[in-house]
Amino acid sequence: YSGGRLLSPCRKVGARARSFADEAALLAAPRERWSAINSGMAVSLRLFDNYRYDERIFLDGVDHRFVEDMRQRGELLTLIDYTCEQAFSGHERPPLSGALNRFSIFARDEAYILRGRKTDFWRVAGRRALKLTVQYRTTAFLKILIMAGNNGR
Repeated sequence: YSGGRLLSPCRKVGARARSFADEAALLAAPRERWSAINSGMAVSLRLFDNYRYDERIFLDGVDHRFVEDMRQRGELLTLIDYTCEQAFSGHERPPLSGALNRFSIFARDEAYILRGRKTDFWRVAGRRALKLTVQYRTTAFLKILIMAGNNGR
């Protein structure tokens, strides 16, 4: 949970992670559609016998990629009766310098994850850049977005 909202498990819809409205909605969804963030995740070490994280993804999306890779191997998420409250970066308002740094990481990771899917990149990263541009009243986020989008990492 973050800010009282169920954050993970979530579901992937296209290129975006979407929160479930509540635990009932989560439990009603097929486990094959679940995704999750690393926070609060317990993973059997045996899963790493033949798996390595994609080191080109620095932070954002590495967890969803892991869940998708495991799903392709037939390993599905299972709930543990545990609740974790965390401060999710998307729900906070850090100082401008921190927000710029965090968005820069996000934009680079999304550019890599969504390489070959430019429309998805511009929609996902652009939406966040616009939100931050309005929130902080600076175009610096748009400049980072354009740089990341054009580098196509």
